[in-house]
Amino acid sequence: MSSPESKSCVWIVLGALVALPILIALWPLFLIGGLLALGVWGVIAYLDLMVVQDATAWADPLLGRICRLGHHHGLIKQLQVRGEWGKRQLVLDLKLLEGDDTDARLFDRDIHLPLSQHPGSMANVGLAASLRRRMREQDFELINHLAVEAQAMQSAIGWIEELNWSRQALTTLGQMEMDVQETLDLAPGNALLEPAIPQLQEAQRRIHAERSQIEEGLDEALDRSQQLAEFLTVPASVRRMLNFDPTSFDNRTRLKDLRRSFNDLVLLNDTFRELSEQKLV
Repeated sequence: MSSPESKSCVWIVLGALVALPILIALWPLFLIGGLLALGVWGVIAYLDLMVVQDATAWADPLLGRICRLGHHHGLIKQLQVRGEWGKRQLVLDLKLLEGDDTDARLFDRDIHLPLSQHPGSMANVGLAASLRRRMREQDFELINHLAVEAQAMQSAIGWIEELNWSRQALTTLGQMEMDVQETLDLAPGNALLEPAIPQLQEAQRRIHAERSQIEEGLDEALDRSQQLAEFLTVPASVRRMLNFDPTSFDNRTRLKDLRRSFNDLVLLNDTFRELSEQKLV
């Protein structure tokens, strides 16, 4: 008596014998179907590539442009196309300005603009019109580089850079002051360091003076940044009525001089640090 396993094997063999002639007879159809599927996939991939290229070509000139998102002004920091076929999005990474009574800063935000899946639409301005419509829907707009808002934003970016530099410089000065004081503590009775005590004391005096000047520069940068941030929060209809010249806020010559003076002081501190390390060795 045959087992169930042997009966299953028989049916499999019989099925294969029946299907084999059909496969042999229809293999051209299977081949054509496979080629058609491959062709369709190739067309889809090509159309997708065209959509990405169209979006990139349209968006690349926007890099670095001043913009507005809601009540915040900023600039476009980065652009990229994300997602898969049928769900492509143009993503704009923004740096937006905000300020309050205590600080002014740039914060990150991104917006996602769904892309039209009709390649070559740049030829009939379809993609551009679609993206502009998506921007309006998200209360996002590009600012003309000649507009007072664009000039104010550029000025604010410069002042915030100075603000961040001043804070970092004060941190560095704090470390330098500790280094000089440690060297002064080692100097008495040390044949290598004791002759440098007057120079160390002079360096200490310069550090204190530099700190005072940088603190003044920080206060100025913070004040200018806050004022510009406040100006950009005023309704556009009112801004046009104000007699405001952003270029009057762009004079950062004193802060440039501070940077040079600070760099000289850093070099001097490095020299005294080397002397201290030689003593410790």
